[in-house]
Amino acid sequence: MDLIVYKINSFPLKSETFVVNQIITGIILGYRVNVFVNELLPLENSSQFDLFSKYGIDKLIIEKTTFRKVSPIKKLFRILRLVILKEAPWYWLKTFNYFKYGLRGLKGRTFEKLYENRFVLNADLIHIQFGLAKDDIDLLKSYGFIKGRVITTFHGYDAHFNKSNLIQKKFYYKNLFTVGDFFTANTNYLYDQLITLGCDKGKIEVIPMTVDTEYFYPIKKHQNKRIRIISVGRLITFKGHSYGISALKLLVDNGYDIEYTIIGDGPELENLTAKTRALNLQNIVEFKGVCNQSEILKNLQHSDIFLMTSTADYSGRRETQGLVTAEAQACGLPVVAFASGGVPYTILDGVTGFLVDENNINAMASKVEELIVSPELRSQMGLNAREFCVNNFSNQFGLLKWKEIYSNLL
Repeated sequence: MDLIVYKINSFPLKSETFVVNQIITGIILGYRVNVFVNELLPLENSSQFDLFSKYGIDKLIIEKTTFRKVSPIKKLFRILRLVILKEAPWYWLKTFNYFKYGLRGLKGRTFEKLYENRFVLNADLIHIQFGLAKDDIDLLKSYGFIKGRVITTFHGYDAHFNKSNLIQKKFYYKNLFTVGDFFTANTNYLYDQLITLGCDKGKIEVIPMTVDTEYFYPIKKHQNKRIRIISVGRLITFKGHSYGISALKLLVDNGYDIEYTIIGDGPELENLTAKTRALNLQNIVEFKGVCNQSEILKNLQHSDIFLMTSTADYSGRRETQGLVTAEAQACGLPVVAFASGGVPYTILDGVTGFLVDENNINAMASKVEELIVSPELRSQMGLNAREFCVNNFSNQFGLLKWKEIYSNLL
């Protein structure tokens, strides 16, 4: 049975549910699985903690051990001790060859990296989650120490660049793009970013992050006079919650009876709450903070419209997909969103929701208003949204795609 090792930086993170879903995909497909992490966070903090025991993920995690910064003499003794105790093969001492491995080898850095990554050396496939988690996997692959295939899934911020750091980012990924066997992007928007960074288009496939459409499902709601609007996302600049609050203010001023729930936490909380007070929206806007999966599900199911406010931040970074739009549509919610980054690839404009120009709060408020005044439109778009999500963003859809990819690589 082939072994897949998932390489991750920090795990588990509340906001990265798609990483857990990817690991579960490997398990369901029948592969042996290990999870190799740089930093192991408290498992009980995960919003998907129930899945850890269900699939035995907690027993598959290996935390990376690193060499402490010590003097060259102490480092040498430590390396010799590892060899003598047979914790590292004696032939790794060849990594000190200056002519083959340069100063990295002479200083023991290549040996260190072999030891730190020893748990992936025998993997049939290493699946890196986020390009920034590659560490020295690409270097060890180019040296021939890693024989297995290497696939990297990019998610967004790991491929973000602007004029000031494009050259640096290209250099950082050059070796990975050379020795890596396959790469995935969640939308065509991210696909284009990888091409600009130097990835061979023949090695990339677009596979969206998926959701459990059996878990996220719509419920029958009673028609209420008050319309419930919801956004889910970290409270950071490019999530654009400030624009959502401004749009809601326009609707309130036009006399609509609405409430706005924002799920998430982050550094923008103080600014957003201050804006809410300044606009006298304290009774309209509720900040729920961080919620687990079941709480997010309940809030989505009892809402009427999903507001996707992600936009460009000060550095030009944009959402490359936005998994919450799929979760919302799976629950039968029409989505009103800015046409920013990869978001347009997750919504059928005029069918499952509306796309408006980036940062245009008047247009956003206008489209929300269309859904408020027409319950029939809201209901039909909700039905369309559910069908669209099941066909294009369900875990079943993703499972078939990954079964094909893993089979081709192994």
